[in-house]
Amino acid sequence: MTNEDVIADIRKGLKTDKMLIGRRRCIKQLKLGKLSKLFLAANCPADALEDIKHYSSMDSVEVVQLDIKNDELGMLCKRQHNISMLGIQK
Repeated sequence: MTNEDVIADIRKGLKTDKMLIGRRRCIKQLKLGKLSKLFLAANCPADALEDIKHYSSMDSVEVVQLDIKNDELGMLCKRQHNISMLGIQK
């Protein structure tokens, strides 16, 4: 996927009720097997990456590593804080 496709995918997901914002919420839903896709900021914390690799392999969730840092991802989502992880529910 190109960067523009990923951004379009994120914007489309934000218009629905299926987008989850935040590391804790995404990891919780990932553990429950309720995510179809996961977007990670370029500077996502390393401790979260280990959990994500483990749980995404169990449920074959598509993990997309973005070239966008967490502060830019927050601006893309029209939030006033940093966002390191976005998830799309099944």
